[in-house]
Amino acid sequence: MLWLRRLGIVLLVACSCSSWGSDRFWLGCNVDITLEIHQLLSGVLEDKGTVLPEDMAIAIEEAENAEVFLSGKSGNAAWVMEQFPGQKVAGKNLSSTSWAILPVVIAVNADCPLENISIGELKRIFSGRMTAWPNGVPIRLGGMPQASAVGRIFRKLVMQQDIYSKSAPEPGSDILPDLLVCRNLAGCRALLESVPGMIVFGDMQLQSDPGKKYKILKVNNVEPSAENISRGSYPLFADLLMVWRVDKKADKVSEAAEFLRRTARESGRFVAAKEKNRN
Repeated sequence: MLWLRRLGIVLLVACSCSSWGSDRFWLGCNVDITLEIHQLLSGVLEDKGTVLPEDMAIAIEEAENAEVFLSGKSGNAAWVMEQFPGQKVAGKNLSSTSWAILPVVIAVNADCPLENISIGELKRIFSGRMTAWPNGVPIRLGGMPQASAVGRIFRKLVMQQDIYSKSAPEPGSDILPDLLVCRNLAGCRALLESVPGMIVFGDMQLQSDPGKKYKILKVNNVEPSAENISRGSYPLFADLLMVWRVDKKADKVSEAAEFLRRTARESGRFVAAKEKNRN
């Protein structure tokens, strides 16, 4: 559990927190999203300019699903989830708002002959069915951890995996085990700048300064610009939502959502989401 207050962040073991003040706001998420939210909010410690919510504590609690989490809270609680294109928020008495859009960006060495790649080609490359570039250079695979938010989006939209299943991926939809994992921007850049034939899937930070040693590919002929991502024409992204019950008091939802929007925007990894409630 992570407890965020105006003066900083404290990591706590799971416990009963009934002694906390009534100003706390609960964020619930499943095990796959928890680490991502921890990392995002922990970054505020490194940025002295971040303005934290006034007179409000934010606590993160891991739970099985939204129904279980929200039914156990009396109010001022929201479930954090990823929403893929075409996916709907299921459940009665629920409303949601987007707080960030997380795209997956594809980068290759600067001398790669491609400027565009299709989702089908990406799947063939990362499943091992396409092993060399058109110029004959062997393809090397890199990317962020498969369990990360970026990895989950890539597995869902490119490899067409059921990321909510505990079973092994279907044959042909699993990523080759020789994937070189890069956990941050520096790691991704190091692979692209030093390993010939490299292709990497990462987040929006890859676009910050490619330099002369690597380049960003279009996907399905669409550039991963903020505008294209925001309007949904770029195919590799997930919307990050806050979901809450409208039949329970949640008067701090707007404040908490705006804090997450600002924190996500300042991280450089996300595209800003427009404030829009969905019932």
